[in-house]
Amino acid sequence: MRLASQNKVGIYLVAANRLLREALARVLHSESRFNVVGACAPGLDTKYAVLESRANLVLLDDFDAARSDLYLLKTLMKAAPSLRVILVGMPETEWAFLESVRAGAIGYVLHDASAEDLISSVRAVLNGESACPARMIVSLYKYATGSGIARLRFAPEHRPIAYAANSAPRALHFFA
Repeated sequence: MRLASQNKVGIYLVAANRLLREALARVLHSESRFNVVGACAPGLDTKYAVLESRANLVLLDDFDAARSDLYLLKTLMKAAPSLRVILVGMPETEWAFLESVRAGAIGYVLHDASAEDLISSVRAVLNGESACPARMIVSLYKYATGSGIARLRFAPEHRPIAYAANSAPRALHFFA
């Protein structure tokens, strides 16, 4: 494992699929400013591996907001508030996007994004900006103005089918 150097930005990859972790690492290595400091599948020791690597940014892939309860994201943000997290491979659903933002994600890359989209998102986040597809910004406007799905409290009868099927307890009460 390589630690982040002073002139390179340390990036840690968390993805369930090994082939995908390796592909993401190759894409990121194309930028001389990026240094992949570690990679692993999500698990009990993920938080410690990320913190030990001293990464500046984490890419979380294969991240299912409905099933994970955003636990890993919230745990990382609590342990290292200055850590920047980009969720990659995400669905284009308003509820998943808004819950991810609320939990601390600064970037949201859709599942159909290109390698260049990913690189652009990483650059933006490292430059102090947030990164999300323009079509997802409408969700933030709906939330800010108090209209739309963003203001609903997701009681089981209001959740999308995949979300309602989650049998795990919900720790996050959606935008009250």
